[in-house]
Amino acid sequence: MGEAPPVAAKREAEEEAGIPQSAPYCRLDSMASVSVRHFPAHRFWTEHRYVIPEYCFGVDATGVGIALSDEHTEFLWGSHDTVRDRLHWDSNITALWELAERLAKGDLNPV
Repeated sequence: MGEAPPVAAKREAEEEAGIPQSAPYCRLDSMASVSVRHFPAHRFWTEHRYVIPEYCFGVDATGVGIALSDEHTEFLWGSHDTVRDRLHWDSNITALWELAERLAKGDLNPV
């Protein structure tokens, strides 16, 4: 913790999916909070931390060979509707919608 959100997003994408930090990223306006109970390590954090901010980004992974870390078992490339229907969290559905709108309008917010 303590990293700027774009730095953390790039590090996490590289660690968890093999997406290079040099890939083009865009920051989304979508944000949410996630309960610490969804993070196994939360028991080692201060007892006064209840939520973790969720910042959202898009990344152009064209030509990138995805290499999943042990934290994940699968990934999906699909249409907007296919991906939306597989998402569980409302915050992810909102971020996907925002990214689709930004792509359609060419209104990307580069990081």
